[in-house]
Amino acid sequence: MRAMHHARSALTFLFIVMAMVSFLLLCLLSAAAFGVPVKGSFAALSVGTLLYVSAVTAMGFLISTFTRNQIAAMFAATVLTLLPTTQS
Repeated sequence: MRAMHHARSALTFLFIVMAMVSFLLLCLLSAAAFGVPVKGSFAALSVGTLLYVSAVTAMGFLISTFTRNQIAAMFAATVLTLLPTTQS
């Protein structure tokens, strides 16, 4: 049981690192290829991105804990993310 917890923690960390690398490459590409610089604080943007990626990854793992297959997980994620945005 303990080994499974460590594996899940390592997997979560890997997903967050991959998302942050993707974010950095996107910022570099937007500045280098398209000439769109980052306005404002890059540190604040990075911290916000890290918080968002961490929350979304945690939500994904929470949903996958309660569902048995990928289709059910995709449906649950859609319902949990779209319903709050349409209820106003």
